[in-house]
Amino acid sequence: RYAKIKAKDRIRTWVRHLVLNCDHLPGYPRTSMVAGMDKAWTAWEYGPVENAEEILARLLERYWEGLMKPLHFFPESSWEYAQQNLERQRPPGDALQKAWGIWTGNAFIDGEGEDLYYDLCFKNLNPLESEFEAQALEVFGPVLASQSKVEP
Repeated sequence: RYAKIKAKDRIRTWVRHLVLNCDHLPGYPRTSMVAGMDKAWTAWEYGPVENAEEILARLLERYWEGLMKPLHFFPESSWEYAQQNLERQRPPGDALQKAWGIWTGNAFIDGEGEDLYYDLCFKNLNPLESEFEAQALEVFGPVLASQSKVEP
């Protein structure tokens, strides 16, 4: 992607990576990569996942759950929360504050919460509550654990 790597790119790559790791095809590489811009050109590699079926099953449970009721999962805000909490070791309150910044945006950047569909579902609710935190960690925790930065 010749643009900033977004949470949706990571999710798309991660799901395909899990499917690849469910097959266990002999001689077939079990790694995947997502590349794009961060501050500079960056690539992230996802290594072999031994419990791919289990992780994929949990993601499918969330998918089916999301077809019945709105989930408190928002890709960019959830990514920020998980990254701050797990990768940068920030306490949940600090990570939530960073995620809230992505959700609300600022004078220069629209927040993720300005999406009309999210507004319809969560207009009078706090969308970034405990269910949000748990789902962000459930979805992006394994992604962060598996990824490693590819050095040029």
